[in-house]
Amino acid sequence: MRGFVKEKRKIGDLKEWPDNPRIMSKETYETLKKSIQKYGLFGSLVINRDNVIIGGNHRWKVLRELYGDDFEIECDVVDLPPEEQKKLNIILNNTEGDFDFEILNKIIQDLASQNVDISDLGFTKLDLEAIQLHLKDDFYNNTESFKEVAGIKSSDKMPTIKDEKLKPVTCPYCGKSFKMERVGRDDLKSKIL
Repeated sequence: MRGFVKEKRKIGDLKEWPDNPRIMSKETYETLKKSIQKYGLFGSLVINRDNVIIGGNHRWKVLRELYGDDFEIECDVVDLPPEEQKKLNIILNNTEGDFDFEILNKIIQDLASQNVDISDLGFTKLDLEAIQLHLKDDFYNNTESFKEVAGIKSSDKMPTIKDEKLKPVTCPYCGKSFKMERVGRDDLKSKIL
């Protein structure tokens, strides 16, 4: 097993990965920035021996904006061939899991009931509405918000469980695409693409 060593680097000595496939909206960037300001940096940046960032390019941008080029952080330094660095970059940017909406909703409701500001969790109003709607039985068949996001006119019939051709949908607010998948004989779930 290959490993890494932890070493300190100045922010200004690090270089952005030139072909980073990960993009971030301005809103998500601001959420990341608020998170780093409030909680600090969790997880080291992953860099190669030439100080090129393999994982953590957006966190690096935020740190540079907040603290300047002379700020030192601990990095995970890997010594990998170029093709393995490319693979690692994609792996580090492609390891998001899915939410259990019941648990997520319970946590959000608990925080909100304690008057905790949930605006910095990184969810848009539409995301929060979608979480609520995921928990309702009639989410896909009776929801005007879902119709709006899916680009379906109010007068149009929603796809039903029996429909075999469910097209991928792109959210006009966050740009995420998702498709409907069969979970069982009578249930569908959405899956982010």
